[in-house]
Amino acid sequence: MAESSQNSCYGSVLRPTTERHGTEPPNVTTDQMLDNLNVYLDKRLGLRTCHDDMCQKYRIKTSESGQWALPDIKRAYGKTQRLRTNTKKDGLSVVLVKQILQHLHLTSRLSHPETTRLARASST
Repeated sequence: MAESSQNSCYGSVLRPTTERHGTEPPNVTTDQMLDNLNVYLDKRLGLRTCHDDMCQKYRIKTSESGQWALPDIKRAYGKTQRLRTNTKKDGLSVVLVKQILQHLHLTSRLSHPETTRLARASST
């Protein structure tokens, strides 16, 4: 039996977890979640500088959307595996994880465009 959008004890609409005391999942797409978390990580961890340093040091070309080509991701990954300084490796690892997730997300959207279109339509 599907849960009701009403809270039976109080007769009020349940709030999403983005609001105080919310218990319901928010109505967002995976694209929106990924974009929001990427912006947060860039600001919080200073990843923009780290990202730019990697692009310059390893001669990585980015697309207009900031995506790296898979060979560049693999090359940067190989370079980070040789690093001995954990603090430097931490930032570079987060940048690489973000690039890998963006690559996987992009390739899944390209290989399943109908599913992506339906998911976006159902979230609005």
